Amino acid sequence: MKEEQELVQDDQTLIVFPNPTLGVFTIAYQQQYDFSGELTIRDAMGRPVYHMPLEITNSVYQNVDLSNMPKGIYFVELKQGAQHKTEKLILQ
Repeated sequence: MKEEQELVQDDQTLIVFPNPTLGVFTIAYQQQYDFSGELTIRDAMGRPVYHMPLEITNSVYQNVDLSNMPKGIYFVELKQGAQHKTEKLILQ
C-alpha cells in the first residue's frame, strides 16, 4: 500500500445526497488513494450526532439515517488525521 496521502486534494469528491433530506441519505466519497479515516456528522452547534471509522479503497458509499434527529442543519465531516472535508446537510 502507498504511503498515506493527504485527504484534501483536488482529485477527490465528497457528495451528500439527497440534500435536503427527510432523514435517510447517502455519503459518496472518491479519491485516488486508499486511506483510513473517520466519518462524523455534527449538528449546527458542533456536537457529534453520528460517528464511524472508515477504510476507504478508492470510493465508499455509506447510507446514514438521521430521521430520529431534529430538523436543521448538520455537517458531514470526513477526516484523516488533521485533514478533513466537510459538506453541509439540511434535514427537513
